[in-house]
Amino acid sequence: MHRNIFQNVNNNMTMTCGFPAHHRNILVGTSFLFFIPGIKAVLLWKNVLLGLLPGLVGMSSIQYWWHGIPDWRLTLDKTLAYSATTFYVSKSIHQILHQCNTVCHVCQVKSWMILIISCTMYYLSCFKWSQKCSSWIYFHVLFHLFMSIGQTLFIDC
Repeated sequence: MHRNIFQNVNNNMTMTCGFPAHHRNILVGTSFLFFIPGIKAVLLWKNVLLGLLPGLVGMSSIQYWWHGIPDWRLTLDKTLAYSATTFYVSKSIHQILHQCNTVCHVCQVKSWMILIISCTMYYLSCFKWSQKCSSWIYFHVLFHLFMSIGQTLFIDC
């Protein structure tokens, strides 16, 4: 059987699907943030591709955090998250190089700054997790928040 990533958590906490209930609820809840840029892309800009990508990331993130077992769900979540990040970075570079619009450049710079903050939060959450430090969850929540903000800004550019 798969080992749950939270098996060493204090047994006094209410456990749901292997996570302490409050951790699972927070991470599942913040995974819904990824739907905001997707809905905005589809409804305001009529761009299904830009809407589909954050939606898929959100669904895979919810699926993983709901169960909390490092199996195919984690692989799917990471694959989609890395693919979306690669897509947004490459599309952003393309827009900066091929558009002379100053407003676009300002928007892209903001998106890049938020992307850097998001990646920093992700790597800090991974580092804190490897150190068995309980504050990892706060960094991961900030990662979800900043990545969603970055995608929303990118869609506006």
